[in-house]
Amino acid sequence: MVDIHKKKILQICILIFLFFIVIVGLLLLVLWERDHSEFNSDSEFEMVNTIEYEGKRYKLRDDVETLLIVGLDKFDTALSADSYNNDKCADFLVLLVIDRKAKSYSTVYLNRDTITDITVLGVGGQKVGTVKEQLSLAHTYGTGREDSARNTARAVSAIFGGLRIDRYVTLTMDAVAVLNDSVGGVTLTMAEDLTAVDPSFAEGSTVTLTGEQALRFVRARGGLEDSSNVRRMERQKQYLDALYEQLLAHLSEEETLSASVVKDLSRYMVTNCSSGELERMMDAFETLEMGDSSSMSGDYEVGKFAEFYPHESSVKRILIKLFYKLNKQKNLRINQKFADFLL
Repeated sequence: MVDIHKKKILQICILIFLFFIVIVGLLLLVLWERDHSEFNSDSEFEMVNTIEYEGKRYKLRDDVETLLIVGLDKFDTALSADSYNNDKCADFLVLLVIDRKAKSYSTVYLNRDTITDITVLGVGGQKVGTVKEQLSLAHTYGTGREDSARNTARAVSAIFGGLRIDRYVTLTMDAVAVLNDSVGGVTLTMAEDLTAVDPSFAEGSTVTLTGEQALRFVRARGGLEDSSNVRRMERQKQYLDALYEQLLAHLSEEETLSASVVKDLSRYMVTNCSSGELERMMDAFETLEMGDSSSMSGDYEVGKFAEFYPHESSVKRILIKLFYKLNKQKNLRINQKFADFLL
């Protein structure tokens, strides 16, 4: 009996010792990551500057805001992501550029396969390096919550040479059905034969999508005649344009729609916006004019994964068009590092 008691005490001591070793190890790892971090700031470039492009001077506008919307590839609540076993990739990315002066907004659709600089986060959350990977993988670093969302925003920023991303919203796939059904379904005409995805998706047919159908439509890729992500992005744009029109119609009829939608989406969403800010942004779309829609042209290469390399000229045109204005003043200091990026 005494031996059993001593054995239990020994086992408890061993467990306490192992627990102590694990805690000390994690603390040492966090300290090592902090001391060996390769980063001093989120952006390599200073965007607030005057630049020269194709012989003309441009000044960064201060009357535009950006909102990054990211759709993740998992059916789950956002609240369940609380560990570094996070494997949620970005399936859909769009950057909303809100022009406060013109009272309009433009959209930039981003290819999830875009190869760019991705920040590597250690288990302590420190930035310990960069890798060249698909944009979609930026979200897999971190816990799957705010740190992963910020990492995706940082990767998008890198594509545009350090562009400031003001706000972000990430949504799991469950959110698509919730948003779709909150406006009574979304009606669109099939531009191609997608009966392999849903029997009702025949080319030329007009369908009011239920939540589950909306998911199938925006996610469809494998097994189709054109299974590229570029073609899927075109379908996603078609769906979002139709959703936007339906949302506007319902916002004008239902005063509390924005509040109820934000509440319903909260379980599937991670954002740096408050509920009030999200509601105000949704309401603001009633007064904002829809501007241009852009996407980057580029080349695909088949590596370990599909790899999309944007044309530099395409990236530059988007930057100049949406974020800069012609500046006629002379003798203004030029940010040479960013100018080199444009050249």
